[in-house]
This record gives sequence, C-alpha cells and structure tokens, in this order.
Amino acid sequence: MRKNVLTMLLLFVSVLLISNSLLAQERSITLAKEMKWIPMVKEMGDKGPVFSVVFGNLSDVGKPIGVMVKIPAGTVSPLHTHSSSYWAVMIEGNESAFVGDVKNAKPIPPGSTWFEPGKNPHCNKCFEGKDCLFFVYYDKGMDMQLLEEMKH
Repeated sequence: MRKNVLTMLLLFVSVLLISNSLLAQERSITLAKEMKWIPMVKEMGDKGPVFSVVFGNLSDVGKPIGVMVKIPAGTVSPLHTHSSSYWAVMIEGNESAFVGDVKNAKPIPPGSTWFEPGKNPHCNKCFEGKDCLFFVYYDKGMDMQLLEEMKH
C-alpha cells in the first residue's frame, strides 16, 4: 500500500513539475476521437500496442513524456525493454506487465497503477473482453527495444 501511495505521489509531483514548465502554453484539449495513434511495434501496426503523445516530444531524449497507450483485447506484446523507467495508470480493460510464461500474467484492473524500471525486460498483455487503455509517464523519454521473440 505504501509503495502505491509513494508511486502515485511521485507521479503527481512529476506531472506538477512538468505542468509548471508548460504554464507558458495556452490551454489545449484533445478529444479522444482527435488523438493520433502511432504503432509501438511497426510489424504489428494497429493490431498491436499504439500510443498517442499527451505531453512532451518523442525526439527529446532524456526528457519526460506522457503518453496514452492502447492495446487490443487479447494482444500480447513482444518481449521488450525501455531505456527509461515508467509509471502507468490503468484506465480501461485489464492489462498485465509480466516476464516469463504468459500463463503467469496477472491482471492490472482499471484504477490500478504500476511501475516498470528502465531496462527491465517485460511483455504486456491485454486480457480478452475489452481493449486496454492506460496513461504512461516516462521520466527520461520514450523508446522501445525489442528483445528476442518470446514463446507465448
């Protein structure tokens, strides 16, 4: 419980610090239907995980970025790492971040949070029933390195 509270506090403070640097910008609203979705795994296209930038810039290596991520129900990502650690908040569906056999994947239901250390190999699974949608905050930029294909 304490770890979750500390994680949420860190996420809130980080977003607050970033928002202070963005105060010079004008207010903006992006409706869900206007979001631009980019495939995370080129070979999977929109049948795999996709993301939409909320704040930050993909080309700003080493700087914070926040993205929305969607994964179609029933989809499992390839084994991968990210250079940066990330904090995530589950919004819809049941996601899982796991290592090893997909049978060991435990659901992360809406309203839950999780932390993934940078350079930590993992897969993501969106359980059947509903597409997954979650917000991710990367403290040092967003990237994705695919590792050898994992048997699912």
